[in-house]
Amino acid sequence: MSRRIGTVARMAAIGGVLASRPLIFPSSVRLLRPEEVPEGADHESLVAKVAKAQTIPFTVGYTLRETRRREFAAYAEVNADAPDPWSLVRGLTNGLLPERAALLIGVKDERPHSCPYRAKDDLMQAVEPYGGALARDGFVQFGFIWQLDGVTDEIFVEPARYLKVWTTKQEALQSILSQHHIPRASELAFLDEYPRVTEVTYHPPEMYTYRELIERVLAADARLPGPEGAA
Repeated sequence: MSRRIGTVARMAAIGGVLASRPLIFPSSVRLLRPEEVPEGADHESLVAKVAKAQTIPFTVGYTLRETRRREFAAYAEVNADAPDPWSLVRGLTNGLLPERAALLIGVKDERPHSCPYRAKDDLMQAVEPYGGALARDGFVQFGFIWQLDGVTDEIFVEPARYLKVWTTKQEALQSILSQHHIPRASELAFLDEYPRVTEVTYHPPEMYTYRELIERVLAADARLPGPEGAA
């Protein structure tokens, strides 16, 4: 079951500004507990990091850096509640990427597969049946990209279940995040900044795990027509 971390707060809109609220973690990723710290040369240092993490208010929100670069106008990092990442990824992909896009997917701590470009609508429809599983599974990293001559629009979900977004459409990005009730923040804490545990997720009804999930998504992508309309 997902759990809330941080100081108790609630969502509110005051003068049109969204208030921060505690982040709901996915069941597959959590902070390391003090009693789980292994013995070793850096034991005391790790214990201190674990203790600090227990005091950090992890909240829903996004940070935004305006680059004014040709390659991408803005870069955002986004904390979204555990039930929401797939609908957010879908909304960002539909709103920020052009008519063609490519799937990125892989195992945590490994280089992700870069798939061929597909018609975006077909790609999203093919991946949709696995969207909830992808959002839940902390052993999977995934996203969608369009890149041409260095100009990049990309949405990527890190294993620690927060999003990174590179975009040429800053206003559209902020509008979509607002629609998902995600407020802008001057700074945020992210799970991969602290010692954490990633637990294996079993996906019903067959109760398969992350490697098969990735294989199924790659197979769904491979069945789509290629860039020139050929399979």
